[in-house]
Amino acid sequence: MSLENLPSEVIFLIISFLDFKQFSTFSSINKQFYSIYKKNFIWKNFLLKEYSFIEQFLNFNEVEEHYFKLFRNFYTSKIGKKNNPLIISPTTTDGGEYSDDYGIDNLVKPQTAYEAYCSKQKNKNVHIQFQTLGYFILTGFTIISPRSWFTAPVNSGLIFLFNRDANIEITKELDGLTFDGHQTKIDEFQEKYHHEITVLPFFNIARKTYQYFLEKPLIARNLTLTLLDSSGDKSNIDIQTFLIEGYQLHLTYPY
Repeated sequence: MSLENLPSEVIFLIISFLDFKQFSTFSSINKQFYSIYKKNFIWKNFLLKEYSFIEQFLNFNEVEEHYFKLFRNFYTSKIGKKNNPLIISPTTTDGGEYSDDYGIDNLVKPQTAYEAYCSKQKNKNVHIQFQTLGYFILTGFTIISPRSWFTAPVNSGLIFLFNRDANIEITKELDGLTFDGHQTKIDEFQEKYHHEITVLPFFNIARKTYQYFLEKPLIARNLTLTLLDSSGDKSNIDIQTFLIEGYQLHLTYPY
């Protein structure tokens, strides 16, 4: 039997064992295979195979007719990630600023021992909202607690990733969270907002620096940082640096 006469189910079975580069070569064999190459649903499978973290994004966004273009955007962004640095900037905080010298812009500045963000007062918890350039891939983050001459170094907190516009009012549902029993409350929150919001693991800074690298990258559009409590003086919260690692996605619409 020639390749041209293979039943469709056999062809799709063969494709299931290929990566997208092999599939591109496969599509050049004849017109029949090229016509399959252009079928949109095929590219959903490759999206999930190459970028398993995208499932939540696909569930939240209506992209059924744009899988091929979406795959191309993701592939181009990943290959060029050194040229697509992840840029975030803090925009608002409900904790106020102790002074102009200790504003939220210090969070993303090059690290120095004397610069930090210091809230003006502790509003039960302090919430900081960030602005990004659109969808991004997150691979890890670093939080640095300030040196000993700061009176209220951050002790614990949460990071929220949004597939929608960020809203610190929603994150306040987890205010007052402590390490004991925190996972149950996070699971309940995650179930409630399912595809819209992802809560990263509760961080507790036993030393001056906390680093976390995700086992699987995550895609998001916005993020917020909640500072739950501080060591020492409890009247406010101080944090020196918040760094996130990843790269920017350049998604065009239609994808």
